[in-house]
Amino acid sequence: MRWPTLASIVVHVGVIVALLVASFWRIEKVEAKYVPIVLGASMALPPPPPPPPPPAGASQGKVRPKPRVTKEMTQPVQVERRQIEEESQAAKGGVAGGEEGGQEGGVVGGHKDGLPGGVLDGVLGSTGPATPQPAEVAPRVVPSVVIEGSRIAGDPQIHLPDATKQVMAAQGIMNMDVVVKLCLSDGGVPSSIDLTKPSGFSELDQKIAREMRGWRYRPYLLAGKPVRVCTAIVFHYRLR
Repeated sequence: MRWPTLASIVVHVGVIVALLVASFWRIEKVEAKYVPIVLGASMALPPPPPPPPPPAGASQGKVRPKPRVTKEMTQPVQVERRQIEEESQAAKGGVAGGEEGGQEGGVVGGHKDGLPGGVLDGVLGSTGPATPQPAEVAPRVVPSVVIEGSRIAGDPQIHLPDATKQVMAAQGIMNMDVVVKLCLSDGGVPSSIDLTKPSGFSELDQKIAREMRGWRYRPYLLAGKPVRVCTAIVFHYRLR
């Protein structure tokens, strides 16, 4: 009984395997198909949410639109006239600001007939800059008693002329003062004599100026250096 049973089992297994193999050969190849999906009206995108309500306390009037900000058009910067002149002069081999017909190597603003290497605003034809003149120092004003002791020549007593005495007596003038501004050079010589209060008698005034020109003084020293000085000299006249 064993052998027939085993044989039947083998047969059944073989039949089953054969059937499975046959079924694989009968399977048809299924091609993939792509069906486009169309959204209907029911599947449309939802509308955007409404804008938020205005804050409390805001005006209920019309909402003013925000001003549109536009960028300002910037004009191109113009080239300066001086730069254009410099470029044109450089193209011609000259110097900007120079004068036509000038000499090569000159200074802008100099004289066209000047020499190269000269000094601007110098003296034309000179070999260097003009020598600056020292500033003139005003004379020092001193009292007359300060220089009186330095007198070395001249009579300080200038007497009245006889003709002036007669006129004064006839007019009843018994006293008279004459004031003179005297300026001395740094060498002690009178440089100017000015009658700031003349006598009114030409003969006397001329005599005073004439004799004062002969006065001489030792130089007035300031910090060890002689300087010019000015003082006031007063002549007192009295008839006896």
